[in-house]
Amino acid sequence: MYHIPYCSRPPVWKFKEEDYCNECLIGMQQTGWNFIAVVQPTIPTPLQAILWFGVDNTNTTPCYPVYASSTEVSSVYGGVGTQDGNSSPLLDFDISKAFWVQNMVSNFSYARWEQIYPVINEKKQSIQEDFVTHMAHVDDNALKLYKA
Repeated sequence: MYHIPYCSRPPVWKFKEEDYCNECLIGMQQTGWNFIAVVQPTIPTPLQAILWFGVDNTNTTPCYPVYASSTEVSSVYGGVGTQDGNSSPLLDFDISKAFWVQNMVSNFSYARWEQIYPVINEKKQSIQEDFVTHMAHVDDNALKLYKA
């Protein structure tokens, strides 16, 4: 109705005794997290790999850069979880966490995708462009610290 691009559920279905499977899109509403890895081979190894990481739906979530050699992340993305012997923090609503904010935005968009998604996408692109611009300065500073 609102031109939402997502697959119907379930992705496997039958029609006239024939089995069918819908193609899965890159941007899925069931996404918990996503990333794109970028390698910069001209700089020292600890600074070469950057993960552009996003939480929730790939279509509606801006990705933020994290050096693969990082040992900590912002508290809005981090926390204790199953790797620490605790229940998953994704199961507990917390407005201070990026997942829940971005989950609310994406869920809001599904019912009126055609009207809402262009606004979300414009903001997402703006945020990511700011990150790209900022990363040039971060790379320069990180390289100076590495060489010091």
